Amino acid sequence: MNRLNIACKVALGSTLAFVVVDLIFATLFTDSVLLWTPADTQLTTPPSLVMTAHGCVNKVCAELPTTLVGRIKVNSAINKTLTWRTLEDELSYVQHGGEWRPQDSPALCLPRHKVAIIVPYKNREDQLLAFLRHIHPFLQRQQIHYGIYVVEQANTTEEFNKGRLMNAGFVEAMRQHNWTCVIFHDVDLLPENDLNTYRCDLHNVRHMTVAVDRYKYTIGYSAHMGGVVAFTPEQFKTVNGYSNLFWLWGGEDDDMRNRSAFHTGYEVCERLVNRTDA
Repeated sequence: MNRLNIACKVALGSTLAFVVVDLIFATLFTDSVLLWTPADTQLTTPPSLVMTAHGCVNKVCAELPTTLVGRIKVNSAINKTLTWRTLEDELSYVQHGGEWRPQDSPALCLPRHKVAIIVPYKNREDQLLAFLRHIHPFLQRQQIHYGIYVVEQANTTEEFNKGRLMNAGFVEAMRQHNWTCVIFHDVDLLPENDLNTYRCDLHNVRHMTVAVDRYKYTIGYSAHMGGVVAFTPEQFKTVNGYSNLFWLWGGEDDDMRNRSAFHTGYEVCERLVNRTDA
């Protein structure tokens, strides 16, 4: 992963879903803890005839599409000239609310994976612009149906509670679609290789930031489980979501590793990912 340097007010635009939540909505998850193989990740949509603006679709997208390019050069410098207007013009093919489906594009295939990307956010507008510019084409090359949910506290004067934001984002995302995979994603992390597929492991929680440039492409420390983490909805409910008790920065990710690995018996699957710069 590439971590962007930090150099707000953000409006709902065609390039993202911006969910402003009061923290009370996140209390669905209490703080009690409820007691990869490639084949396991193939959530295949059965072939069926679907009518789209591009014509009839009855084929399933490839597990590894030919549109993938592998390693990507990432510019970690913040572009101060990038605005919401220019970004929306660049990403005009993205549906209002930050959603994209391959059957509505020239790819013309039915997605194997339906993925919600949940981004907890506070006062990082430059990083959010850079993230959206990078992640949309990255995900589209993987030919998945995805939606991006950027979640901000309604009261921005309160201390940041990342766990509650991620819980609220999960609830809002699942209200809108029957997503089969939910990925919690820091706004300052950019994937550097599109062969790092954004999908879930059906049996294990997937920690996707195990090679980060800030840590010389290592995991940082052995108990780390922050940055980018993928759960199926069933896995996230089983671990009872993130803790609501951690304010300011840090703690909720280490607690999640304990919930996942020690209290529910999931293996935390750690695979090659990416780079950072903050």
